[in-house]
Amino acid sequence: MSLSFGAAYTVGSLAFTLTTRSLFSFLYNVVMLALILYNAFVMVHLLRHRHQLHVLLNWVAELDEATARCRHRDDYRFVQWQCLLLVGIQVLAVAIWLAAFFVMSKFEHPNYLVPVLVPPILRGPTGYWLVVALQAVADNCLLGFSVMFDLVLVGLTDASTLLLTRLRRLSHIWLASSGAEERTHGVHHEKTRPEDNCRTARWATRRINGHKHPTSVSSGSPSSVQISVLPGTGPVTARRRRHDPRCRCAVGPAGLDPCRLRELRQLYGRVCELTAAGAALCSLPTLCLHALVTTALLVGLYVNVQLFRSGVDLARAVGYALFLLLAAVRLLLVSVSGSRLADRSQQLHAALASARWSGHASPEARLTLQLLLAQTQQPLGFDGWGLFVTHKTTMQSLVGFVLTYFIIMVQMSAPESTDVTN
Repeated sequence: MSLSFGAAYTVGSLAFTLTTRSLFSFLYNVVMLALILYNAFVMVHLLRHRHQLHVLLNWVAELDEATARCRHRDDYRFVQWQCLLLVGIQVLAVAIWLAAFFVMSKFEHPNYLVPVLVPPILRGPTGYWLVVALQAVADNCLLGFSVMFDLVLVGLTDASTLLLTRLRRLSHIWLASSGAEERTHGVHHEKTRPEDNCRTARWATRRINGHKHPTSVSSGSPSSVQISVLPGTGPVTARRRRHDPRCRCAVGPAGLDPCRLRELRQLYGRVCELTAAGAALCSLPTLCLHALVTTALLVGLYVNVQLFRSGVDLARAVGYALFLLLAAVRLLLVSVSGSRLADRSQQLHAALASARWSGHASPEARLTLQLLLAQTQQPLGFDGWGLFVTHKTTMQSLVGFVLTYFIIMVQMSAPESTDVTN
């Protein structure tokens, strides 16, 4: 049903845009058509890759559990607020658009929620309300999938950010110069039994788009790799680890344990693979999102200025302006998530580079630490089909581009008519 409504809605809006005889109406409907096409593409993309998305979400849950001992009470607060804002933005945009429609519109053909080409048989009073009802259903379906993608994109980005934050806390603990330093980093530890001090998480591989990625399997899997998850801390734990048959590494001096460094490197590798898989899933829709917001701001601002100048339909002008503002805020939230991911990646590298450790460390520990430093030197991030990285600097460049060409467009002559139903 969603695909059918989306296809019919897209065809009707595209036909109206191509057959309109007014330049202003054409520009107005270009923005609406771009929004419809983007939402329809996101719906198809999510439906097509739903199994891959389930694998990624399970993968996030497993890594979250693997780093649970470094969990803070407010770890999820930022992503919770972002999700609330993203949902609230979409709800507010729909409410503003409906209010503008019902306040000033004449309830007859061709005044619809979004201008579309309607067959003559549906242009009467009954057909008019049928078309409006179908538009409302199609809008809710398309916007629902659009919101879902925003939540997926922000959620996967912030999941990688949170995991890097926990690895940074873990590096402070495991590379600390003494057991007392561990207690100063604010990590909450639970009381554990001796047999729990070297808990393990097992990983196997699962293919996502032709690549192998880890997922948890039963302990009896012959191809699994053991990764000990945050064993107990302090000098007592070090003595237990030396005799633990699952950890055949010698404990390095001053807290520099080659076994712990290898485990930290393995966990970081899993986070890198998760980020790469999430970026591959969201890459093309992210490019389309930036293209949509660029088109909406570049063309929509010009249209909105003409609506305010004409003074004919102020309700539509105000609703259109708020709609454009909410689209920019939506992209801003996505850009902030990308910036936080890059910052946490750099902070982890800085924490490893500035760690104090004994000059008498074993060659194995030195080599493992150097390999980990080399791994963390390149910041992690999401991208738009390889053309740009999701970051606040990208948002700033986009805004500068839009403002430059918006000033040029405003200086051009205004269209003769601002009737969007032509």
